[in-house]
Amino acid sequence: MKNFTLSLIAIIAMSLSVSAQNSFGVKAGANISSLSWNEKSVMSDDSGIGYSLGVMYEYIGNSGFGLDVSAIYSNECYKTIEHRNNRDNKFDLTTNFMRFPIHFKWVPKFINGGKKIKPILYTGPEIGWILIKTDHQTGEVAKFDQSASYNWNFGVGAEFLNKFQITVQYGMGLNKMFKYNDNTTLSHNKTASEARANNIAINFTWLFR
Repeated sequence: MKNFTLSLIAIIAMSLSVSAQNSFGVKAGANISSLSWNEKSVMSDDSGIGYSLGVMYEYIGNSGFGLDVSAIYSNECYKTIEHRNNRDNKFDLTTNFMRFPIHFKWVPKFINGGKKIKPILYTGPEIGWILIKTDHQTGEVAKFDQSASYNWNFGVGAEFLNKFQITVQYGMGLNKMFKYNDNTTLSHNKTASEARANNIAINFTWLFR
């Protein structure tokens, strides 16, 4: 009985390895970042453009369902405007993140048997840790506090010739990543406004298969 069980496990493992496709790849892309402030009379937003570079591991089963896990260096520019004393002060907040998304993925093969082109749909969580942040600002000095970024991503795209993927992704911010403190004597350094960070990204991935 023991030998039969071990043999059955081995057969299942081999069948999964045959039907599944494991791939590694490199990816690069561009992102458009924006902030959603809860006190728009204090702070407002203007989108900024950045870039990303990283690596990806992808597992796709025979049914077309699977997942991908990535480690991505992301340069993001957040442009924001402070409204105070009847004047607007502009701030460019550039932040470099190390991002780790985990996506649940569907890559069906119903177009030409998946030999030339396959659609891609995915969604999943992402965490981003701050590596470096720089503030380029004009006008009166203000203080911005940043924390780790927690997003939920939604993406669509296509895979070509079983090698190359193009995806468009929307990342919805789940936490208040930016906090703005009005550094005046009257405010006593209390938080004046908080913001969630959202982004749209276009990614290009080359898979080694």
